[in-house]
Amino acid sequence: MSLPDRCLICPVCRQPLFAQTRAFRCPAGHCFDRAKEGYLNLLLGKKPKFAGDDAAMLQARRRFLESGVFDPLHELFGQAIGTMGDLPNMHQGAALLSVGCGEGYHLQKLLQQEIVQHLGLYGVGLDLSKSAAKLAARRCRSAQVVVADLHRFIPLATNSTAIICDFFAPRNQQEFARILRPKGRLVIAFPMEEHIQELRERYGLLAIHPEKIQKTMHQFSQDFRLLGRQDWYQKESLSAVQIGNLIAMGPSARHLDLEVLETITEDQPVTLAVHMLCWERREN
Repeated sequence: MSLPDRCLICPVCRQPLFAQTRAFRCPAGHCFDRAKEGYLNLLLGKKPKFAGDDAAMLQARRRFLESGVFDPLHELFGQAIGTMGDLPNMHQGAALLSVGCGEGYHLQKLLQQEIVQHLGLYGVGLDLSKSAAKLAARRCRSAQVVVADLHRFIPLATNSTAIICDFFAPRNQQEFARILRPKGRLVIAFPMEEHIQELRERYGLLAIHPEKIQKTMHQFSQDFRLLGRQDWYQKESLSAVQIGNLIAMGPSARHLDLEVLETITEDQPVTLAVHMLCWERREN
């Protein structure tokens, strides 16, 4: 399904972007070419210091996710938004946005959800990394993948989005509230303090702030109503290859001497612990 006109907006003047054969153009004449892979680069200004995941991190992420370890999270996602099926007229033709979509695995899984297809949602993937956008656009041909910095601006129109899904990605409360329709859903998944604790202790990986969930609850409570919280917790026996990919795909990969990955030769039980919060956009 192609994205309807007026859903994307120009990062220069904030007017609607209209799709042409190989580009998007706004009424003011600003034009943005679609890359040969299909993604759209709407990133303006100085490139951030950390421009998303690099190619090696993305490949590790793809290998780990395709092993299916995190697939139960998509089942929880379906449960979290299941009641939206009662509101098809309100959300017909709106977007489903995957924030920090990476190489597109989560976006692809989300678009396969029965409830998403029932609502007729259009897939949008957003990531800061061009490398990620290339991979995601190839994987999710039916979605529009966009390069943008969500900390600055999300190039989607106000009230254009029915669902925002944030799996382990940064968040922008003001922009989420702007683009999400009233009664639209925001699903945020982020690691608990216990997540991969065995690997953190053994390899000196970055710690998780213990008050992360309280800060998130406070941050979003003004514009969103909390519908539910689910905690996914399990101990999984991971292979040495899976452990290596899990470490190499995360933020610790930027700080860790990756030669340590060559020392991982044995399977190991690893704690996987994820918070999932489901919010509904308040009606103003």
